Amino acid sequence: MRIISGKYRRRKLTQPQGDTTRPVKDRVKESLFNSLHPFAYARVLDLFAGSGALGLEALSRGAHSATFVEQDRDAYNTLTTNTKAIAEEPVNLVQEDAFAFLKTTSEGFDLILLDPPYGRKLATHALEHIVNRRLLNEDGRIVVLCGKDERIDVPDGLALVKARDVGITRISQYEWSDER
Repeated sequence: MRIISGKYRRRKLTQPQGDTTRPVKDRVKESLFNSLHPFAYARVLDLFAGSGALGLEALSRGAHSATFVEQDRDAYNTLTTNTKAIAEEPVNLVQEDAFAFLKTTSEGFDLILLDPPYGRKLATHALEHIVNRRLLNEDGRIVVLCGKDERIDVPDGLALVKARDVGITRISQYEWSDER
């Protein structure tokens, strides 16, 4: 695993041992971030962060700061190692359940990256919390990675901007809808 573009390009990332996390393939990251170009997201939330690959890619491409939320202890330790080795920008590392974090945070984010374990409806649940707590800033974007056959129930207030399948992964982007 590595950073694929931006100022940290080609920096290697450590990944957690075992099978509690799923590494994001380079072609998935490339497709995701190229579709967000030009990159102007200042405050990033990397929820279900794992190794931090998505949030670190965002920082490499110009994000101002990132909050990483990861519950698993081994993944959190890897995340800590990766952010210390790479990020010069402000980072906030949170070792907590993603939903506990969403229930208590009052921060707003410009880019929210969701890469939960596939097939457990965690993305739908996270989107509901984000909408109910209004955690996405006005011109912000939410990116969800899920299995390409997984159904996401999009809560009222969000609109699907684009979706693309890359291998086994569906990349979906959402923003506030006009009907909120």
